Amino acid sequence: MAAVTHGTRRDAEPGHTVRHHVLSVLVENRLRLGPRLNLDNTLLLYRWRGGRSGIDSDTELSYDLTRSIRLGLRHEWRERAVDLDGGEFKRLSLTTRLAF
Repeated sequence: MAAVTHGTRRDAEPGHTVRHHVLSVLVENRLRLGPRLNLDNTLLLYRWRGGRSGIDSDTELSYDLTRSIRLGLRHEWRERAVDLDGGEFKRLSLTTRLAF
């Protein structure tokens, strides 16, 4: 899926808004690796004017402890993403999900 996304720079002069038109591609994967093991991935790729590219990726490997409790390892990576916050973001975290 390709879409045109609009971003607003936060470092613009006060009272001014800078708009960018960005070509983006969304890829989502949900894989069941076993009876209780899952791999979920969401990947957004951006192509900025001038040839620069950006990435926004969330990947989670999870294990179902019971029908209502899931434990996971999540990796997040953002670089020149659409919000233009000016930096890279990488984080690895342990997640717990409860289903009611």
